[in-house]
Amino acid sequence: MARKKQILFSTHLMTSVVILVTGSVLLISAVLYFYFGKRIEVEFRTNMQAQKGRVETIINARLAEVSKAVADLSKENSLRVTMMLDEATQMEEQARQFDPGTPGVSFFVQKNGQDVLYPLHHPDLSDRMIKRIATKTLKGEIITDQGRLRLLWWFEAPIMHKDQRMGSAFALYDMLKDKKLLDAIDRIVDGDILVFKTDGFQGLTHDTTLSLDQVSLRKISNSKSLLYIDPDLALLQMDGFKNLYFSSSRKSLLAEKRNIFRLISFFTFTVLTVSVLLSILLGRRMTRPLREMAKKAYQISGGSRNITFDTDRKGYAEFNRLAEVFNDMLAKLKEMDEKTRYTELMENVDDAVYLVNAKGRIIQANEATRIQLGYVPSALLNIKHEAILPPEDAHMLQEYLSPAEGKQLHDTITLETFHIGLSDQRIPVEIKARAISYRDQDVILNVARDISERKVAENALRESEERYRSVVESSHDGILIVDEQQTIIYANAQLCRILGYPPNDIGGKKFHEFFPDSHALFTADQNPTEPNFAPNNQKNFDFIKKGGKRRHASIRTTRITDSRGDQKTVVQVLDISDQLQVEREKKQLESQLLHAQKMEAIGTLAGGVAHDFNNLLQIINGYTELLMAMKGENDPETPHLAEIKNAARRANDLTDQLLTFSRKSESSSMVINLNDEVKQGYRLLDRTLTNMIETRLYLDPDLKMIRADPGRLQQVIMNLGVNARDAMLDGGKLVIETKNVYLDEAHCRKYLEAVPGEYVLLSVTDNGHGMDEETIKHIFEPFFTTKKTGKGTGLGMAIVYGIIQDANGYITCYSEPGLGTAFKIYFPVAGPSGESSDPSETPGIDTDALPPLRKQVAGEETEKLKGSEVVLIVDDEKRIRDLGVTLLSKFGYTVLTAVNGLDALGIYQEKGKEIDLVILDLVMPEMDGGKCLQKLLEINPQVKVIMSSGYSFTGFSDDFASEGARAFISKPYELKRMLEVIRKVLETPPDPSS
Repeated sequence: MARKKQILFSTHLMTSVVILVTGSVLLISAVLYFYFGKRIEVEFRTNMQAQKGRVETIINARLAEVSKAVADLSKENSLRVTMMLDEATQMEEQARQFDPGTPGVSFFVQKNGQDVLYPLHHPDLSDRMIKRIATKTLKGEIITDQGRLRLLWWFEAPIMHKDQRMGSAFALYDMLKDKKLLDAIDRIVDGDILVFKTDGFQGLTHDTTLSLDQVSLRKISNSKSLLYIDPDLALLQMDGFKNLYFSSSRKSLLAEKRNIFRLISFFTFTVLTVSVLLSILLGRRMTRPLREMAKKAYQISGGSRNITFDTDRKGYAEFNRLAEVFNDMLAKLKEMDEKTRYTELMENVDDAVYLVNAKGRIIQANEATRIQLGYVPSALLNIKHEAILPPEDAHMLQEYLSPAEGKQLHDTITLETFHIGLSDQRIPVEIKARAISYRDQDVILNVARDISERKVAENALRESEERYRSVVESSHDGILIVDEQQTIIYANAQLCRILGYPPNDIGGKKFHEFFPDSHALFTADQNPTEPNFAPNNQKNFDFIKKGGKRRHASIRTTRITDSRGDQKTVVQVLDISDQLQVEREKKQLESQLLHAQKMEAIGTLAGGVAHDFNNLLQIINGYTELLMAMKGENDPETPHLAEIKNAARRANDLTDQLLTFSRKSESSSMVINLNDEVKQGYRLLDRTLTNMIETRLYLDPDLKMIRADPGRLQQVIMNLGVNARDAMLDGGKLVIETKNVYLDEAHCRKYLEAVPGEYVLLSVTDNGHGMDEETIKHIFEPFFTTKKTGKGTGLGMAIVYGIIQDANGYITCYSEPGLGTAFKIYFPVAGPSGESSDPSETPGIDTDALPPLRKQVAGEETEKLKGSEVVLIVDDEKRIRDLGVTLLSKFGYTVLTAVNGLDALGIYQEKGKEIDLVILDLVMPEMDGGKCLQKLLEINPQVKVIMSSGYSFTGFSDDFASEGARAFISKPYELKRMLEVIRKVLETPPDPSS
C-alpha cells in the first residue's frame, strides 16, 4: 500500500515527454505554411489560366473573322472578272474597293504568274513591308516597320474560276492596331498581354515596357510553363501564339502569404514558450535525486565501500529501486575483485581460454572463446564440455586430468582437434590442457589456439600439388622432365599418347631414343643439357612413334632447379602433324580459289571481247545488207554477199557462246510443266546410272505450272542424280517425286526464302551413305566437296542452289549417316500473268527476239519500213554511227549522232523537240546507256528510246522496261529487224500515265 502512495518517476517522465513533443509544433507550423502557401499559388495560377483562356478565345475569334473576310473576298465575282480582264489599273481599283476598313487589317489580291500585290501601295504599310510579306508566311511574327512595332498575321485564300485557280486573296492583320480587340481584352481581364521582342516585352493593353538581359530572354524562350520575371510579375505563354504572353501582378498573392506567415509564427512562438518553461521546471525536480546518486557513485569509484543508498517513501519509486540495486552491487564488489585476477589474465590472451569443472561443465571462458564459438557470455557458462568438443576428446581430457585413485596426474596434454561452434561450424584447434585449482576446486584449464589458417595453408599446399599434377596430366601438350644426362625422369599421360608407349617404357630412357633430332635441342659440348636456343622458343623436330611411324612435333624447353639444387629441363611436346596436314590442304584450297578467280577473269575478258566483236559484226552485217539491197537477186555478186552474211551469223553464234561462258546472258525462264523436264532430265541421267541402282519416278499428273529455265532444271536433275549415284557405289534406290503442296506460315517461318502459298515440290531421295550434320551445313558452299581430290570441284550443289534461287524457289536437305539423303526443292506456282512463255509477248517493251526474217520483197513492204522522223544514234564506235547514218538515211530518216551519254544529253537539250527517237548503246565511256536513259526521262518523260548492246541480255525486258525504255536490239542486228523495231516504237502512242 505504501508503494502505491509514492509518486511514480515514470509519470513525471511521460509528462516531460509530452511537454517536449511540443517542439513538433515547429514542424507542423512549417507544413501548414507550405500547404496554405501552395494552395494560394494554385488558386493564383488557376485564375491566371482562366483569364489567359478567355484572351485566347477572343484572339482566335478575331483571327477567324479576318480569315473569313479573306475567304469572302476570294469568292467575289467582280474580282474574278477583273482578273480575267488582266488590266492592272482595274485590278488596283478593284482591290481598293474591298477594304472594309477593319481596324488593323489590310487586304491584297495577287494574280497567278505575277509577284505584284494589289493595291500596289498601302497608306499604312511601306513598300519594303509589302514586298517582304509577299515572300514570307507570317503567323504572329513581330516586325518593325517605319519605326513602329507590328504583330502580324498573314492570311490567304485562292480565287477560283470553276476548277482553275486565278489568283489569291490576302489579308495582313496587325494586332497592335486593333483597338477594338485590345479594349475587349482590357475589359475582361486584370492582367496585360505582353509581346515578346528580342530585347524584352511590350504591353498591348497597357503602356508596359520591360527590358531583360540575355539570360532571362533565353529562359523565357525555352520555357512553356509559368514564369516569374520579378517578385511582382508572373508570365504564362499563350497557346498557339509564340510571341504573346499573359502577365499578371503577384502583389495580392504575396500579401496573403505574408499574413499566413505572421499568424503561424505567432502561434508557434506561443506554444514553444510555454513548452520551454514547463520543461525547465519539471527538469529541475526530476534531476535532483539523480545528482545525489551520482555524488555517491563518484565516492564508490574512489574506493569507498561503506556507502549506502537511502530510500525515501515520498520520493520516486524508480529511484528507490535503483538505490536497492546499488546497495546489492556494493555487496558483490568484493566477490568481483577475486574474479578480476583470473579475468584480466584470460581476457588478455588471444587464444580461447576456458575452465571446466569436475562435472565436465564450463564455469568460465574468455571473450576469445565466445567469439570463436559464437556464444553470448551467458549462454556459454555451465554448458557441457562435449557441446564444444568431440565427445571422445572431451572424455579423454577428463580421464587424463582427473585420474582414478593411485594413478599419476598428467601435467599438460596437447591435443589437435576441433571446436564445435554454435552454428555447428567446426574450427580446427590445438588444445593445451592442464589441471589447476580455482576457487577451492579442481578444474581443467584449456588453452585452444585456432589453427584454421595453418590448415588452410596445408590444404592449399596439398591442392597446389594436386592442381599442378592435374594440369600437367590433363595438358594437351606432352610434358617430360630430363635430367643432366638427358634421361627422362617424368612423362605425363599426353606424352605417352603422343609416343604410343606406356609410362614404364618411357621413364628412364634417353631423350634421343624418341627424338632423333635432339642434337639440335641439346648441345653435346660444354653442358650437354644446355639448350642452344632461348627458353620457351619453339623448334620443330621429328619424333618416332611406337611402330616406327615418324611424325612431327613442336618442342619448347624450360630450365628449372629442383629442391636439392639440381638442374632439370622441362620439355613441352606438341604433335603438329595434323596441323601441318591442314596447312597443306589450305594451300590446295588457295590454289583452287586462284584457279576460280583466273577463270572468272577469263570470263570477264571473254565478255568484253564478245561485246567489241559484236560491234564489228554489226558493221559487217549492216554494210552487207546495204549492198544486197542495192543489187538485184540475179546480180553475180549477191551469192558472195550472202556468204558474208552467213559467216557473220556464225560468228554471232560464237559470241553468244562466249557470253554464256562469261555469264553475260541470263536464263530463259518460261512457264513449264515440271514433269516434262524431270522426264527429259531422267532420260539423260539414266545413261549414267548402274544396273545396281533402282530408280522410281512418282510424278503427279495434276501438277501445276511453274516458271523456270527448262535447260537449267535438267541440269539440277543431273547434278542431284550424279551425287546420289556416287553415294550408292554398292547399289541402292533413287526416288524422284513431284507433287503440289501448300506452305503455311508455320512452315515458312523456318525458312527465310519461303513465303506462304502454293508450290510445286520436287524431291530427290537416295538410300546411300548419307551425310552428317556438319557436312549438311556446307554442301551449298562453293568448292565444298566430300569427294576425293580429282573426283569433284565442289561447284555442283552451288550451281543447283543458284538455279533454284533464280527460279524464286528454295531447297532443303535432310540426311543422316548410313540412312541416305533427301533433297526437297520448292518452286512457286506460276500465276495468271506467267501463263505465256513467249518473251515477245511481254507488254511494255520489244526485244530482238522477233520471228525469223521472211524473204525480202520490194514495193509496199519496203515502203512500210521507211520514215521521215529524226533519229539520234548514241554509240562510242564511230563506224557504227556512220553505218547508222548510211542505213537510216537510205530509208528517209534524218540522223543525228552522239559519241557518248553526255554528248547525247547536250544534243537532246538543244534539239529535243525535233528528235523523235533515240537509239542508245548500253556500254559507253564517261556515261553509260543506263544513266543516260534516266537523264533523258528527266528531261522528257515521253522520250522514245531503243536500247542496243553487244551483250545478249535475255532479261532486258524486265530490267529496262521499268526504267522507261521502249525496245531493245541486240548487236549485231539485221537491217530489216532494226527498221521494224524502229517503226513499231515510233508508231506506238505515248503512255498517258507517264
